[in-house]
Amino acid sequence: MLFDITPRIGERGANMRMLCAFLLFVISSTAEATEISAGSGLVIGTQGEILTNSHVVEACAEINVRFPTGNSERGVLLARDEKNDLAAIRAPSTSIPATSVATFRDGPVRAGDAVVALGYPLSGLLASTANLSVGNVSALAGLRDDSRYIQISAPVQPGNSGGPLLDTSGHVIGIVTAKLNAARVAKFAGDIPQNVNFALKVDVARTFLDSKGIAYRKAPSDQQLSAADVGDIARPFTVHIECQLTTSRVAGAAAAPGAPGSGRGPTTSREPLPPNPDFTTVKMRCAGKDENDDPPPDVRIISCTVLIQSGQLSRKLLVAALQLRGHAYDEKGDFTRAISDYTEAIRLDPKNEVGLASLGYSSRADAYYFKKDYDRAILDYTEALRLKPEAKSFLGRALAYNQRLVYNSTQARSNLDRANLDFTEALRLNPNDSDFSDWAYKLRTAWTRRAMMRLGLILND
Repeated sequence: MLFDITPRIGERGANMRMLCAFLLFVISSTAEATEISAGSGLVIGTQGEILTNSHVVEACAEINVRFPTGNSERGVLLARDEKNDLAAIRAPSTSIPATSVATFRDGPVRAGDAVVALGYPLSGLLASTANLSVGNVSALAGLRDDSRYIQISAPVQPGNSGGPLLDTSGHVIGIVTAKLNAARVAKFAGDIPQNVNFALKVDVARTFLDSKGIAYRKAPSDQQLSAADVGDIARPFTVHIECQLTTSRVAGAAAAPGAPGSGRGPTTSREPLPPNPDFTTVKMRCAGKDENDDPPPDVRIISCTVLIQSGQLSRKLLVAALQLRGHAYDEKGDFTRAISDYTEAIRLDPKNEVGLASLGYSSRADAYYFKKDYDRAILDYTEALRLKPEAKSFLGRALAYNQRLVYNSTQARSNLDRANLDFTEALRLNPNDSDFSDWAYKLRTAWTRRAMMRLGLILND
């Protein structure tokens, strides 16, 4: 006899309502989308922290980070400083070896110093590996004596933005940020400027990171390495960043879907977001509420992403938005991205100060369960129960113990006993909810029978 009971673990009705309530606070901001853009970045921490330019990740629906190993991860925005054009993102699933983390130069730079620029210019046209160019520090200030920048002669192209500028020790002295528009200058000045490019000074980057509590490495520079050797040092920590924007907002800015010249075919009757959405609409849709009261997962993902990337959310609202987006990914069956969002939400609230850590652990446990990673699911359910004993987490852990028994007979009897204890505790904590009790009893009966058949304690009928 087969037991066809496939529950959605951890009924989240009350918890979802709590998250939605968090997001229905007032947030005043605007966002404008453009086409998919790409840039560069540098890894500054072993937990996947990455530094880049703010304009590289501005208004992204999704940030994708490709590491030199070829692995790609979805990045989460940690902080932005639009005034100084800096941003910090994190690839939550990535653990970086110390040898693949950038080191900032601790000491002054001089005009005339040799420099190396590394990055991913003209993505899709040039080589997919990091491109290297060499030059010198031309001046210790930028346009109109802007002391935040240094001027460099190393050639850079669109896509170099956010990448490292390095000295002959392989240490970062700046973040490649801009180049002079040669065509426009030639139109007004009558001459074409040659290799007039700019990088934000590393001191500006360090001040930004210090203000956000983001750690980095620094060291004095005392070597005279070749450009090739500097490239070998920097390639492991130089990453490609792709900013993918919401399709509806791109369509609104460029041309209507299916219109001549838009390059787009027909779309669904309802766009995920209007061309210029107000943040009330965005918040409502992220929280699962709009004029139809039931926006689909893709709409919720896009709306939550706009909020997350806005840089305007408090820590509590950011945690809530990440968890809501994780739930939407869950509904699509994209458990890897759901786990990434739950992991980032947990990281932002490790001591449960926001009060959502228990939900983060239980939600991530659900996602691990559906990926059939029952060991990790059990660990997360256990942590959720430590923070807040709830019937749904006991029920989820019970099912994970039973599944671990079915797929791995090691310590089978122990898993069965633990599952039964958790079923009992789930029922004890929720005695007045008849629907939950009926559901839990059916699950307990079905899964216990299946487990006992697996152990050979009863015969299949």
